[in-house]
Amino acid sequence: MTGTKVYIPESGLRMSEIEPLELPNSTVKSSGNITGLKALSERMLDIQSDSLKSTQLRLAKIFESYHIPDAVKTMTNFTESVKLAIPKIDVPIGTIAAMQDLQRTAAVALQASMPDISKVASTISASMMRFQGVSSFLKCCEATTWPLFFIASDEVERDLAHYMDTSSSDLDLAKTIDEYAIDYLDQDRVINILNEWLTDALVSSDKKPLFECAIKHHLNEDYYASTSILMCLVEGLIEDCDSEFNALASCDEEGLEHIAKHLGLNDGIVGRRKKGYAKDQLAAITYGVDSAIYYWEASAKYITNVTLANKPNEALYASNPLRNKICHGSQVNYGTVIHSLKAILVVDLLIRLSRSFKNNSGGE
Repeated sequence: MTGTKVYIPESGLRMSEIEPLELPNSTVKSSGNITGLKALSERMLDIQSDSLKSTQLRLAKIFESYHIPDAVKTMTNFTESVKLAIPKIDVPIGTIAAMQDLQRTAAVALQASMPDISKVASTISASMMRFQGVSSFLKCCEATTWPLFFIASDEVERDLAHYMDTSSSDLDLAKTIDEYAIDYLDQDRVINILNEWLTDALVSSDKKPLFECAIKHHLNEDYYASTSILMCLVEGLIEDCDSEFNALASCDEEGLEHIAKHLGLNDGIVGRRKKGYAKDQLAAITYGVDSAIYYWEASAKYITNVTLANKPNEALYASNPLRNKICHGSQVNYGTVIHSLKAILVVDLLIRLSRSFKNNSGGE
């Protein structure tokens, strides 16, 4: 889940400017040498192809991490066109000159696909601009402790990014986003969220009546009931996913330590595997997801450091439901629409996380 640095060639580079390898123009007489030259030529073309393919795929992976599917599709399509543009070597090469000619032919064939590079460059440019928007959106969610990561529409993402970039103070930002989120998560949207939970095959049937009960209380503005019911289900949802896919036990040690550290967990997560703590299970599940990872990383941080926070924190109590504190009777101020909506969002994130983990693991 670490970032990947890539080198992006200047957009002005043309394939016609790539000179063939300068070799002596001599005749190759030995059949063994012919075979060697053929292998060398094939390798040269492979390197030429693989370099472009590798760059495109690595860029596509980064764009996918930022939840930008259009860029991923464009990159993948361009990669395939590049691969098809390079001719296969199916005739013997008897001279160095013939090999050079083949390389020129390959370069010309590859150049034919270069008009697509303008589309790729345009996509990259638009994606880079969106990177800034995504970054500001995620920062806004973090700063205001609103886990809207996957429920937000594109318009909402843009709005929150704008508020983050233009707000004059943290208090003004928090007040603005509170009002915005309450308006966005209206009755119809909450009912749609419930319907998705009820039709999700990964959600255990014994929890679905509790979901219905909690949402009914929320719609009736009985927020103490809705918040407490949903908070009591949080660890069970994490445990269900871990049990279904054996995430914590099967996660490799290096990866588990890395994601645990990234989420701010204490050292020693590998050693305490068998204890099955919810935070450790969440870390393993998050590590097993490889799409939209920046969104999942932000989601996991919220659940780990806010929802499952252990230490008393009046600032978090004010506008967030803390599972441990509510269930242990330490937090008693959760009878507000904000607390209830955030409880709904947390449950929704966990259900989405389980689904995403299954998709990335092939259901194994």
